[in-house]
Amino acid sequence: AARDLTQTEATRVMEFVYQGKTRLAIDYLESFADSCEGEPFYLLVKSRVARELLTVDDENKDRVKADAEPILRDLETVIELCSRRIDDGNEDPNLRLYRGLARMSRSHLHSFARKFWRAGREAKKGKSDLEKYLEIRPDDALAQGTMGVFLYFADTIPSVFKYLSKVLFMPSGDREKGLRYIEYASENPSFLKTEFEVVRYNIDLLFEGEYESGIEGAIGLVSRYPGNPRVAMPLALMLPFDPFGVPENARIVDDTIERLQGLSPGDAERSPLTLLEFLNAYADRFVAPPDVAVTELRAIADENPEHPDWAGGYAAFELGRLLASLGDADEARSAFDWVGHNKRVGYLHDDANRLSKALQSIDKSVNVPRSMWMTEIYFGEHGDRENAIEDIRSTTSTPISEFYLGEALLLNGDFDEALVTYEELLESDVDPWSVEFKMLAASRIAEIHGSRGEFESASEWLDRAVDYYQKEFLVDWVLEGRKRHYERLKESEEPASAPPSLLTQRR
Repeated sequence: AARDLTQTEATRVMEFVYQGKTRLAIDYLESFADSCEGEPFYLLVKSRVARELLTVDDENKDRVKADAEPILRDLETVIELCSRRIDDGNEDPNLRLYRGLARMSRSHLHSFARKFWRAGREAKKGKSDLEKYLEIRPDDALAQGTMGVFLYFADTIPSVFKYLSKVLFMPSGDREKGLRYIEYASENPSFLKTEFEVVRYNIDLLFEGEYESGIEGAIGLVSRYPGNPRVAMPLALMLPFDPFGVPENARIVDDTIERLQGLSPGDAERSPLTLLEFLNAYADRFVAPPDVAVTELRAIADENPEHPDWAGGYAAFELGRLLASLGDADEARSAFDWVGHNKRVGYLHDDANRLSKALQSIDKSVNVPRSMWMTEIYFGEHGDRENAIEDIRSTTSTPISEFYLGEALLLNGDFDEALVTYEELLESDVDPWSVEFKMLAASRIAEIHGSRGEFESASEWLDRAVDYYQKEFLVDWVLEGRKRHYERLKESEEPASAPPSLLTQRR
């Protein structure tokens, strides 16, 4: 007999997805097709699983636009089914919930493809359905979470889209209410409970600047879902910004990559794994011995993976910057030239050409970072860092050596001297391929001021850090989110319930 999918069955489907077993989720869901095909909740869950196969991280959106079409049709079927049953007098409130969820999902898919006008129209209708449903069932976690995601992002998207939303009469958002709804949904049962947890911690890191809770939440998710590359991405992304967390979080990321490479990930997990590998290789440029980062970046550049389509080109760009900082002009030029011929990263062509020309004046006798510095500073003990400090001070001072001197002093608890060292680095001239060290130094200065309750200074230093942003993946979001966090702390009349502790929580 025809029936719809149950909440228990949907929860199990999504558990397979979170475990990194999307193919198994698809097979399990298809086992209900004979009895559930054509029912609204079944189609909703089917569309959610199908989203795992979309290449949403690609720079070129043509593929995601084409692949989203069958998902959009399934969601339109849900909307038509629910509308017809409501019009026929069916008073089941779930019909309005399902229709609202389908409209919000269609909005989400349109935003993936950068069709913001359509996304706004769908969101307006979905918001109306969910509001009416919540009047009947105000404690429904699935409805609250979905509404919360909309309310939050509609209020925090860039100002240009806020302007467009007013012109096009799109619905407005509510940051605080959205956060409350998402928190509730992440703590109460629904088939998307884990998804709301992921959203909550990603918001903490990328938009709210709540590094501490975001990192803690990500660690918890990786421990529960070690086979899912996406839940480990925040830890890899934060490695350059969380020096005290490097030993623990680098191990977690490395273990995740090694585990997944050994399991031959499926289609849905392959692209996220590549992205995790890229984020890890980028972080290793700063926290691992140079030969490690060179090997990792070169492997991604040589593979030039199809998805994400920009990963190979950007890995080559970072490889060129790293090789230039090591004084290897010929290999660096080769990497930059390769970037210039990679059509997938057209937005990097001018930068690659500029850096390639700058190599003509490279100083091959430059004091390059030594492998033992990173090992002793980030993975050693207090005495190991003292050795690194002594060694760095015995060599010719360069901006890069000054950065690692500051790192060693910071991790040994000498915040005042570390502050002076970072500030001296920021006053010095750096090669164009080493500007990221200034970005990281400015972010460290911000955290030192933040740990002392000097929130206005912390915000100003993060403004300066953003000035050194070089199109790195999500790095601007990380810095700007933390800046907003310090601005809120500065403006708050109440003392912070959880003061910044990034530089002290693990020591």
